[in-house]
Amino acid sequence: MSEYYIYESIAAWFQAPAEEQSRYSVELNTYIIEHPNTSVLLRVQGESMLGAGIYPGDVVIVDKSQSVKHGDIVVAQIDGSYTIKYFYKNNSGQIYLEAWDTLRTQMFPSQELEIFGVVVSLIRKF
Repeated sequence: MSEYYIYESIAAWFQAPAEEQSRYSVELNTYIIEHPNTSVLLRVQGESMLGAGIYPGDVVIVDKSQSVKHGDIVVAQIDGSYTIKYFYKNNSGQIYLEAWDTLRTQMFPSQELEIFGVVVSLIRKF
């Protein structure tokens, strides 16, 4: 594996040259995929998560060993179909999924909901 340097920060405006910033070494695989034995990479289709910064063609890293928490982005099987959405639980304990589209589409399972895993990282290639 190759190691790469991560510089302290990069501004969207002029700042000190990169050589003057502190940096540290990181192995890219372990930085992006913390648990390789329980992680999968999935290519995203559809536009319902654009507001969350997830675009068609992006690759999400999904960790199947992570415990899901309110507000996590998850890959779930809802009534037989897989989707990527935010995971929520309302005040009465009912679980539902929500997109980040202009309509904030909410999906309540009519029969079954199975969480496949939690989205922990995203890869986008320009």
